[in-house]
Parts: sequence; C-alpha cells; structure tokens
Amino acid sequence: MPFEKFQAEIGADYRDANGNHEYPLLFNAKFGTPEGVLFEGSPAIAVGGYDFGTESDVSDYNLVYGIVAKTFGKAGRISAGYYSGNKDLLLDIDGNEDDSGLLFSWDRNIPEISDKLWAAVDYQGGKNGYGALSFGAAWKFAPNVGVIFGYDIYNESAYKPTATIQLDVDF
Repeated sequence: MPFEKFQAEIGADYRDANGNHEYPLLFNAKFGTPEGVLFEGSPAIAVGGYDFGTESDVSDYNLVYGIVAKTFGKAGRISAGYYSGNKDLLLDIDGNEDDSGLLFSWDRNIPEISDKLWAAVDYQGGKNGYGALSFGAAWKFAPNVGVIFGYDIYNESAYKPTATIQLDVDF
C-alpha cells in the first residue's frame, strides 16, 4: 500500500499435498505499522491471517495472529506474538483441540555476504500440524522475485521434518 504509517499485503498460496489435495488454494492477509511510526522507538505491529481455505472443515485452518517486532541493529529483528485458528482442524496427534499458541522469530538481512540474502528462525507453539521450529534463508534475485528455502522440525515428534522451496513474486 502507498501509505507510510499503514501497510498491508494479501496473497494466495497453492498447496497440493502429495498430489491429491482437492482444495489447494489458500489465502492470506496482513495489516500493520512499521517500526517507529506510532512513536519514536515503537515496534512494528501486525495482525493477519493465513491458510484461509475454500472448503469448510477441510482446508479452512483460518489462522489469525497478532505480532510485535523490533530491530536491534546488526543483531536483527525479534518478533513475538500469538495465534489462534479453526478448533475443528487444529488438533494434536490424539485428536484433541490444539488451536492456539505462541509465536517467536528472529530474522535479518545478511549484507556481509549480499544485500539480497536474508535468514530467519521461527517458532510456532502447539502440537498441531503447524507447531514447529523452522529455519530458512531467502535470496532476492530480482527486485520483485525471490526464492525461499526452509526446514521445519515439528513440536510433535510423530511428524517427520519437512523442507520447502518457495518462489515469491511481488506484483
């Protein structure tokens, strides 16, 4: 958005798990303020949601979150927040409701190597399918195009770790 004090983004994700997912289109949105906008030294604040699906109790995980973030010079940015989602789909391995949890992350650009390189570590609480410790790096090879590489270790030990490669295109 072309506003200095308020920013937003919307997106769509295509996730075709194992080639047999009937409802692979998921939507996301985020609204927030950058650091220092509300008052001098204020953190960035964002509210958003992701994995809004198109089929009730099948793909509508509907995770919503609130988060605050603050950059500490060369050490990078630290974020903390909370999420909640569809109680019928966010379950632990035993089928018990596990629809909310804490969010923490660290990220920073790595200009010592390249201004186009970014790294992050994040944690999402819960023993549902989203709860994980994740590591990632991204390379912006054009002003509006980048690639993200990630690795997830799930909080529930019954879930095997996963890796992802994502193409990001900004329109």
